Amino acid sequence: GDSTSYKVTGIITGRRTVLLPEGEFRMGDREGISKWLAKLRDGGQQRLQETEGVFGLTPTQWLEENRAVSTPLTFPTKGKSAFEVLYAAAGLVTCPFTADTQATQVMRQAGPVADELTGLSAGTAMVAVLRPLGLVLVPRRDAGKLTLRITDVRNADESWPVGWPLQEAPREVAPELFQYLNVEIADRPLRESLEAVRERLEMPLLFDYNSLARHRIDPDTTRVSLPAKRMYYQQIIDRLLNQAQLKSEVRVDEAGSPFLWVSTLRP
Repeated sequence: GDSTSYKVTGIITGRRTVLLPEGEFRMGDREGISKWLAKLRDGGQQRLQETEGVFGLTPTQWLEENRAVSTPLTFPTKGKSAFEVLYAAAGLVTCPFTADTQATQVMRQAGPVADELTGLSAGTAMVAVLRPLGLVLVPRRDAGKLTLRITDVRNADESWPVGWPLQEAPREVAPELFQYLNVEIADRPLRESLEAVRERLEMPLLFDYNSLARHRIDPDTTRVSLPAKRMYYQQIIDRLLNQAQLKSEVRVDEAGSPFLWVSTLRP
């Protein structure tokens, strides 16, 4: 807290450097010393010894941040305003967070959410809503505490992603995708067809609207068909998406729950 103090012993070497625990710095290296002091202030000797990873967080901090945003949404989101969904999801987050003034204005003016995010963790759901608005979620440390900041994507070198890559095979994480059924689709809109599959799977399906807009692909107007055949869910989804130059990827949210991420075949 505010009353914590540390006693540090260092050595001024013959190489004109300052040798400190877990660090050696040249004279005049103010940036390096400042970062070292910030780590010391965040947690003393243990903090200095921890290796930083994604977002500059240590493994311990990363787990803490992950837990803070892992509570799932239990309310419907499709058709509700983006600000309403973000506000409700934020109430499930257990660490402090802020939003830039400009980001707040963008969120208040945003239209409805196009995807159903029920069941997804608060972190993944928030990022999925923020991404089409040109906004991102950025973890950081503020006075030794973990916080989240919503800001314009141009203000961040790295940001919280929409879900995480699988550490296991898709069949292990989402076995329901490999269940067979009889299917036939005759010239229907892509979104309508995928929604019918999603409802049977009871698995969230999210579109990468940024890449769809870049390649001018509209899931509401693109029409797809499938001949009568017995296929498993993943085959059905992939064949429908391929007709629109799209692809799917199984990802997991912060609670480890699987969902489908739909993006374009072209980069």
